[in-house]
Amino acid sequence: MANELKPHDDSPGSSSLIVKLLSVFAVVHPSEVFSTLLLTLDGILLLASYYFLKVIREPLILAAPGGPQTKSYATAFLAVLLIFVFYGYRALAQRVDRLRLITYTKLFCIGCLVLFCVLGHMGVKIGIPFFLWVGCYSLTILAQFWAFANDIYTPEQGKRVFAIIGVGASIGALLGSLLAKPAVEPLGYYNMMLVPAGVLLVCLLIVRLVNAHETKSEERKTEAAKPPGGKGGMSMIFQHKYLMLIAAIILMVNLINTNGEFILDTTLAAVKEQRGLDAAQYKVWLGKFKADYFFWANLLGVILQLFVTSRVFKYLDVRGALYIYPLIVICSYTGMTLFPVLMMVEIGKITENANDYSIYNAAKQALWLPTSREQKYVAKQAIDTFVVRAGDLISGGVVYVGSELLSFNTTKFTMLNVALGVVFLLVVVRMGREHKKRTAEAAAEGGTAGKEEKPAAA
Repeated sequence: MANELKPHDDSPGSSSLIVKLLSVFAVVHPSEVFSTLLLTLDGILLLASYYFLKVIREPLILAAPGGPQTKSYATAFLAVLLIFVFYGYRALAQRVDRLRLITYTKLFCIGCLVLFCVLGHMGVKIGIPFFLWVGCYSLTILAQFWAFANDIYTPEQGKRVFAIIGVGASIGALLGSLLAKPAVEPLGYYNMMLVPAGVLLVCLLIVRLVNAHETKSEERKTEAAKPPGGKGGMSMIFQHKYLMLIAAIILMVNLINTNGEFILDTTLAAVKEQRGLDAAQYKVWLGKFKADYFFWANLLGVILQLFVTSRVFKYLDVRGALYIYPLIVICSYTGMTLFPVLMMVEIGKITENANDYSIYNAAKQALWLPTSREQKYVAKQAIDTFVVRAGDLISGGVVYVGSELLSFNTTKFTMLNVALGVVFLLVVVRMGREHKKRTAEAAAEGGTAGKEEKPAAA
């Protein structure tokens, strides 16, 4: 597999200036410049398209009857829907090579966006279906992006260049939320859907260029031609303690973050009542607020990704980076508990999301470097679908029980997230030990990541 092969030989050339420029953020060797820059561009475009879609998605779902509750319940239902999405994706991954897998997935998403645009203009209420589709899109497309990056880089390369590629993702998220706001009124939500559709076509071209560049040798070409899908999925995760800990971390991140989004949306609904906004006014104000909210979270994420992520990895390693999220959760939700106002909730969520988009995203992706190719494409997809949405499903249950049965106010939900932050911290401690063990084993085997591990002992 690609991760078992030696990286291309470095040679001086025209890329030396680019290497020096990139060295401000991370160490990139001359032979890695082409693919790293293209994947960074790919990350910019993919995340920009996703945030365009998020700005469209939020007003459509929150303007529906039920508002925040409807969104929370739809998020929970998405966990069920993703069962079918995952098995369909895995069936395709078992039959085609990685390039065709990526091509077919992107073309399908482009077709869906065009269809939603047409249905919206026909007057069909697409708020809930579109919300569900964007949830599937974000997990499938973005997980596929990082699986491809994990597949073409060795663990040693990934720890270095992921900081650069992560910069692209952060910049893309920033651009998407920045450009979406002025597009809301002139284009309208339905016409805006065609912008990400066009962007996906460009992303497909980029992937094909990177794939061609990384498969010049016959050995790499042969490996890339093999279908990456395996026979397992969730079963593969339960056989390996390391994968189970990754799943636990992803579950905690999504559960806490989804709870936090409900807290924010509930606070916004209260502001609507305070200001006496009607449905139309609230819809426009909400779209602009969400665009600003995403913008500031992504701007902070870009700053962290540019100047902090690579240094965190250098001095604290991946294991140290994992501690940052739970500590932010404990501090920010404690602040919301003590000062339950919109400004405090907004600041806390912006800080939480900025870390998730930058340092923590790179750390989560780096956890997959010392894993096999099947685990990268199949187990990762299972975690990024089932486990992520399991967090949403649990959050939906928490919202229902807390809101409908226990009559929780916003403060009670923030206190719950503080408690979850403490549990999260304990999971990170356990992962730190297992990651140290896994990387030591990889180093003993010569730094390769592609060998199949033996299942963890019961």
